[in-house]
Amino acid sequence: MPREEYTALISKYAEAYKKLKDIIAGLNAEEMLTNPAPGKWCIQEILFHLMDSEIVSVERIKRIIAEENPFLPSYDQEKFAAHLQYTALDPKGAIVTFGMLRETTSALLAMLTDETWNRKGNHEQRGSITLVEYFRLMVTHGEKHIDQILAIRKNILHK
Repeated sequence: MPREEYTALISKYAEAYKKLKDIIAGLNAEEMLTNPAPGKWCIQEILFHLMDSEIVSVERIKRIIAEENPFLPSYDQEKFAAHLQYTALDPKGAIVTFGMLRETTSALLAMLTDETWNRKGNHEQRGSITLVEYFRLMVTHGEKHIDQILAIRKNILHK
């Protein structure tokens, strides 16, 4: 893959933090906890999910970079949301943690060689995956949840 494509992907990844901060700016605690539909996550739960997902994903990235074909275990996002007190914690911590992880990981990724981008890990559910394939999934995952928050926000503010 040409270096420009890596750079564009890393930029998109890094920009998600600013987008996220802008989207939630001005929302109060009640709006952050408003469920869009039965069984769906509220904005605050999505923020904590993004933080936890980022923690897991950064660890996987580092293992792919540093280890030979590491095993990348999955985790149960529903159990995390149910048991990790997402709605009781201050969402500022989730946002700041997400941003710091994105910032430091972006800097690391910008230094990688093509050889490193093509290193592989063995994901528990997806099987063999290169670093660049995994990173694309991370970028898409973040964008999907940002769009989800935007839709919830739009619905909340138009009630």
